[in-house]
Amino acid sequence: MIRAENSLLQGILQGNLKAEGNALFVGFLIIISLLGVCNQIGSTMDEGKNVGYKRPPRQSQFKPGQSGNPSGKAKGLRSMGAELRDILAEEIAFTTDGAIKTMSKQRALASSLITAAIEGDLRATAIVMAHLNRDAPKPETLEEEADFSAVEAYQRRSARKK
Repeated sequence: MIRAENSLLQGILQGNLKAEGNALFVGFLIIISLLGVCNQIGSTMDEGKNVGYKRPPRQSQFKPGQSGNPSGKAKGLRSMGAELRDILAEEIAFTTDGAIKTMSKQRALASSLITAAIEGDLRATAIVMAHLNRDAPKPETLEEEADFSAVEAYQRRSARKK
């Protein structure tokens, strides 16, 4: 026997409630009441086991200290840019005119790139020019002139108002 806590459902189950008016409405009320009772019955059976959206079962939850991605990124793994910077910062030794000289790999790379550009390699020339244009300081003289002209124009306007 279904234990009904809803007074409407109790009346319907006991036959005390007469279907007055629309039978479809009464049927709808019966279905809603039954759903409510089923939800109540289900919740009393699962005491403490709330499972659903954002509530996974206890046995499948991560234990304290357990990683959610055990085979993920290793600690201390460095990026490619960091590795390249370290390698380019290393010193290399070479002999020029009988003398041993040292320079960083980055400087040697830049030197060979400029040498190739001077010898007529258009791709090397384009790379060198792109780096020069990217790293060149912007001329501030135009900005300073614009600032001075703006200040002078303000002073002229304020002098006219007085």
